Amino acid sequence: YYLYWQPPGASGFVLVPASVLSHQAPPPTIAFYRMDDCAWGGAGSVADSSGNSNDGTPENGISQTTLGKFCKGASFDGNDDYVQLSDLSLDTSAGADTTVTFWMNWDGKNSVMPIGFHEFDLWLTGGYFGFNTGSGDLYGISSSGLSGSWHHVAAIFHNGNVHQCRLFIDGVEQSLSQLQSSPSNSRAYVDSTPRIGTWSVTNGYYFRGIIDEVGFYAGALTAEQVYAVMNQAHGCPMCCNNFQQKLIRTTYDISGYSAQYPANHGDYEDLVNQYGDAAHEFGSGMADTIDGSGNPFGTSDRYLTIFEGAIKIDTAGTYQFAVDGDDAVEVIIDGTVIAGWYGGHGRCNCTTHTGAIDLDSGYHSLAFRQQDWTGGDNYYLYWQPPGAGSFTIVPASVLYSCKQDDMLVHYNFEETGSTALDTASGGTVQDNGILTASVTRGSGICGSGIYVNGTSGSYTHTPDSADTNMAGRDAFSAAIWVNPTGLQGDNDIIWNKEGQYELAFINGNHLEWALTTSDHSNWYWVQSSLSLNLNRWNLVVFTYDGAHARLYVNGSSNLQEWAYTGTIANRGGYATSELRLGNRSSGNYPMKGWLDEFRLWGKTLTPTEIQDLFENTPCNAEADWHFDECSWNAAAGEILDSSGNGHNGQAHGNADTADGGVLCRGAGLNLSGNSDYITLDPGALNGATDFSFITWFKTSRTGGTHLISGASSSSDNEFLVYLGNDTHLNTYLHGSSAGYTLPYSIANGNWHFFAWTLSGNTETVYLDGTALASHTRSSTAPIQIDAGGLMVGQEQDCVGGCFDSGQIFSGYLDEMMVYRNALDSTQLSSLMARTRPDCPSCNPLVYYPMNEGSGTVLNDEASGDSISDNATLTPSVQWDDGICESGIYVDGTSHSYAAASDSTETD
Repeated sequence: YYLYWQPPGASGFVLVPASVLSHQAPPPTIAFYRMDDCAWGGAGSVADSSGNSNDGTPENGISQTTLGKFCKGASFDGNDDYVQLSDLSLDTSAGADTTVTFWMNWDGKNSVMPIGFHEFDLWLTGGYFGFNTGSGDLYGISSSGLSGSWHHVAAIFHNGNVHQCRLFIDGVEQSLSQLQSSPSNSRAYVDSTPRIGTWSVTNGYYFRGIIDEVGFYAGALTAEQVYAVMNQAHGCPMCCNNFQQKLIRTTYDISGYSAQYPANHGDYEDLVNQYGDAAHEFGSGMADTIDGSGNPFGTSDRYLTIFEGAIKIDTAGTYQFAVDGDDAVEVIIDGTVIAGWYGGHGRCNCTTHTGAIDLDSGYHSLAFRQQDWTGGDNYYLYWQPPGAGSFTIVPASVLYSCKQDDMLVHYNFEETGSTALDTASGGTVQDNGILTASVTRGSGICGSGIYVNGTSGSYTHTPDSADTNMAGRDAFSAAIWVNPTGLQGDNDIIWNKEGQYELAFINGNHLEWALTTSDHSNWYWVQSSLSLNLNRWNLVVFTYDGAHARLYVNGSSNLQEWAYTGTIANRGGYATSELRLGNRSSGNYPMKGWLDEFRLWGKTLTPTEIQDLFENTPCNAEADWHFDECSWNAAAGEILDSSGNGHNGQAHGNADTADGGVLCRGAGLNLSGNSDYITLDPGALNGATDFSFITWFKTSRTGGTHLISGASSSSDNEFLVYLGNDTHLNTYLHGSSAGYTLPYSIANGNWHFFAWTLSGNTETVYLDGTALASHTRSSTAPIQIDAGGLMVGQEQDCVGGCFDSGQIFSGYLDEMMVYRNALDSTQLSSLMARTRPDCPSCNPLVYYPMNEGSGTVLNDEASGDSISDNATLTPSVQWDDGICESGIYVDGTSHSYAAASDSTETD
């Protein structure tokens, strides 16, 4: 084996000389936390993957998120949550080094600590990031550019001397300087009980954002080792409470595929991405094992078959796999293509297309894909376990699906066509439903929903299965969002599994239910006192726990309960009835209205879970700009998008925030000039076909103005809300205009709530909570705004410029939002009434941090004022630990206090 190189300027390759090769053994790994555990609970549930068993404990409700850098991550809310570590064998002696590495996605909250020992920590505060010893000090760098995206941090803590600490960001060592106060080197020592997300000396400084892949090392990593740690990647663990011996199989029609065979894995991925969706799916009766299928789809259809699930490995070692198929086939294990055959038609009955992978004992994700071109399909997956002498077909006994006994069925109705796609991961089969021809799609509570028109033939139906049939269970729950648009008179069916469970409304809009159990074998209705709001979205949840039936409407507090016992059973003659939404399978009791987000569980939902369903089902905002920053300085990304999607903005000119917004602060534009504007990320709107644009505004300008301007190279009015005067408004989409007459002047110096929604080709404009009118758009093309082309304050006549001073926005804006679906009047009213208790504190007149720790003076550290209102301590006042560093103790006597002289700021 030989390694050659050709350095710059060299004329050819030569052997790499030994003089440039070096290796330094890395310091021992004390602990490493991937944050990928299947679930967090009590003590020790944050696993240490180093093998040293230094498991951590999640505190105060900290949660995991699937948005980690690799797989899951730890999501910190900035209130009080953190991960507590203990018994780490770190060197606490003077001069010793400890390296801490982690990935960080910080949301920009000021004064937070991602990693902290007792008083030795990393601190993000005041525009800086670096080492702190609890003395208001910071040795580090600017934090500019660190918020809103992933960055790798490697920090070398040096005991006893902060100025010998080192910091790497994204693999590059930083030049550090003392940016705040002076360090207390006597506090600069690591300990065995660090915290992730704060420090331990006091409460506070809680990190907000996501942290992943946290490592602790005994000693200082080299630059090369930091780089190697940063570039470590790994597969995601298989988390499942109930593995079953069956693979999930789906087939897709690819008859429109233009190229005969995928040339490689990349082409295969393109094929899967293009055709592996609900629009091309169709069912099959083939066996759920990989042992050759024959020809179940005919001889001329072209299709794609995908098996997905897990393979169970009993003995760790190197496993070889081979694929053979007609026409193209590949196997993917733990996200890596192990073997693939992308050749032409015809199976070779051989095991020449092979690959190998090292597998630990346990479950590993497996995907097996086959593409048919002209029929006569055959596909086989072989393996050769460690110690085996030859390849054999992978047996069905090691192939599993991950089916958790949780959500059994879920229809979110986001697809198109006549299929209701079951997206639940907990069922034994994929319980796809069928929409009858008269069911239509439109705006739901979240994205799209379905409309049943009140006739006998308008409903969805799903075949009986182990997921929809509750017989033998003593617990289940069902939930749905329903918006009834009319009353049919008698038993308007919401859901029905004939002879087993049913929900309807009757006598106007009162709900009633039916449930067959071993103790209640007669099929009869139980009427409730709960009712639905007509022409509004309502969340309805039914639960059963073997002793009680409960019905909830719009949250956990509006409920009714009945004593009801027994195991769920089938009424005679209906053991295999189908599940319907919108009508019964026996008799004709159709419902008229909208349905969305139907879910079915094999357990009893808790009140907390029901409240979460009510509060969290509506779609989250794509962008949400509060304009609450204390000031803007024309820095990129300084205007924060609180949705978490990173659509941050930037101020230009003298645009700035000001007190007096609808909620907290607001954006002030062109108050004493005409050059101010704000640029926003066009990604918030690009690609949207349905949307809601929402903002509060306040202006006294009666001439031409606008609320938002989006421009592209093909249309400078790609997305525009323009007011020609104070009583008339135009919306522009793809350059086409729709006009609206306002019921009163909006140039009255008061706050007004504006919303513009589009669903399909129907747009509606709202002012102060009232719908003004709707218009039909001729184009339903996706919105496309060029980079730098989404702004407020100036109306563009070319992308990013060509401003007209007669069309500026002069006034205030607040609480601007974008949704990628059309909200209805109820949802808009909720947003119009929303509150926020956590307004930032900007520019106080007087501020005593009380961090002096000694002496008789409290220094006023308020910024932006002209008077220093220092206070004097009386002799009996004592210094002590405070909520943040030091504080003062007044002893309850008449002469124990701090006093500041009267001033224009204290008066």
